[in-house]
Amino acid sequence: MKYFVASVEDRKLTADSRKALRGSFIELSDGVTHYELTGPEDGEVVLMAGGLTIPLFYWDGLVSELHARGLRTLTCSAYGRGYSDRVQARYDETLFTRQLAELTDRLGLTARPLHLVGTSMGALVSMTYAAQYRSSLSTLTIVGPAGLAKPQLTSPTDCCATTGWPTSSPGGAADRYFKDTWGTTSATPSSAGN
Repeated sequence: MKYFVASVEDRKLTADSRKALRGSFIELSDGVTHYELTGPEDGEVVLMAGGLTIPLFYWDGLVSELHARGLRTLTCSAYGRGYSDRVQARYDETLFTRQLAELTDRLGLTARPLHLVGTSMGALVSMTYAAQYRSSLSTLTIVGPAGLAKPQLTSPTDCCATTGWPTSSPGGAADRYFKDTWGTTSATPSSAGN
């Protein structure tokens, strides 16, 4: 994972200023996290991890679609993003994986497996989370993973094989979703035509 350094921000949110913002806030071991847990109370939970500069608002369009399908969603802004704290720590997959693990634990979402979706840097964090908390996940979806340096980890299929996760099978959940949404099904890289 590549690391990025930015100028220090001197503005801090207070408990009073947070009251005017949408969503909820929770104090975790590294700092305050901004999150939204929404949708049907009894729905399976989909946890969404955004990329390097992506706050939780990024997922708004997808969240409404998932709610319509009966799923509950948990979105959050990673530390240093959106309205989450700018913590004094190394901003890497260890920090962000710990943030997701603590968030799901503190919200009482560890009783049953959840679905995890990550995009860009959030995909790398999601893969790290899946490797550490495999039994807590029902599915793992990565979208446009950033920064994969090893050739053997350049596709979701290869990543799944490396971590022991099954890939989508014909007629599986991913195929049904793509067919319902876009009128086509997904395919593994090896089955795609030239």
